[in-house]
Amino acid sequence: MTEHPHDLHAFALGDLTGAAEAAVARHVAGCARCRREVRRLRSEHATAVDALPPVAPSAGARARALAAARAAMPEPRAPVRASPQPRRSPVWAGWAVAAIVAATSIGVAWERQVAWRASEGDRALVAGWLTRDDVTTWPLPAAAGARSPGSVMVADDGVVLVVMRAPAPAGSAYRAWGVGPEGATALADVPRTVVRTAASGFDQIVVSLEPRRATSSPTDPLGAAPLPSAP
Repeated sequence: MTEHPHDLHAFALGDLTGAAEAAVARHVAGCARCRREVRRLRSEHATAVDALPPVAPSAGARARALAAARAAMPEPRAPVRASPQPRRSPVWAGWAVAAIVAATSIGVAWERQVAWRASEGDRALVAGWLTRDDVTTWPLPAAAGARSPGSVMVADDGVVLVVMRAPAPAGSAYRAWGVGPEGATALADVPRTVVRTAASGFDQIVVSLEPRRATSSPTDPLGAAPLPSAP
């Protein structure tokens, strides 16, 4: 008969470390019963949803940006017909400047709207995973005095969802790796804060911070999550 860990509760709450944590993690990866118990003990909503970045401006932000752009547009001025007078810019120049200001404001507002919709799509994806009973959430370790940078949600079929708290710093990317006996294989970069990827056939998934170029192994590992053993 299978011996189940007696300290599963402490493991689920993150109170185990070192060899004790690794031993329980290996057991949980291959035991469906203990994975269900870990899911019950952990607050998945507090872990995964909180890892998402704040909601971007609402749809009303576009209207406000357009209104501000219109208010900033200069009124066209009629040319002064007096002699002698220095040569003045034609009236259409004022309209050209106004058009540039308006186009820039519209572009900024549109980019914010696109980012907001992308964030909403990520939230909907995470929310769907939170309703599944075949998913276990593994928070990435937090540095002393800091919050966890994100979570890895692992489904029993080997598909994973990486959920980061915020986008990677400029010039870098969060990358998911599948790790097995033969080493690490790059699976996917996180485009914003969420990415879904298949990881079947590996022992664990590692999330790292990488430069935006191909690397042969994790450069700056942030944490790992065990993957379910093949049936």
